[in-house]
Amino acid sequence: MNSSSNSAKDIMSHKLIFIDGLDTAANAIEKMKSQGVDALIINKRNQNDAYGIVTIKDIIKKVYIKDLKPEEVNIYEIMSKPVIPVPALMNIRYISRLMLRAKISVAPVEQDGELIGVISFSSLFHNGLY
Repeated sequence: MNSSSNSAKDIMSHKLIFIDGLDTAANAIEKMKSQGVDALIINKRNQNDAYGIVTIKDIIKKVYIKDLKPEEVNIYEIMSKPVIPVPALMNIRYISRLMLRAKISVAPVEQDGELIGVISFSSLFHNGLY
């Protein structure tokens, strides 16, 4: 694949799964497993709010390693907010730099103010950059 002509939109996953911040980590785990995803987007509470994100890494680091019960931890306690979206037309050569500088491994892809997919280091590696 020629990385000089591919954008985030070309290699992103279209599987964009949402969850409410008041849901529990147990619900998030179940949703991630059933949908086969590594991250969930947290819904906005209102039009002026920002999206959040919770990843498998967040759940492991902030729930399991701390020996907390997933059914007693709300998503808003462990999520990252606001998300750092990747523009849909950003060239994939720059996406890994952005993600490394922002210290994130998964990001939603945004086009015209709407989230349209998700991109990760895994998708960059398997589908485009290397």
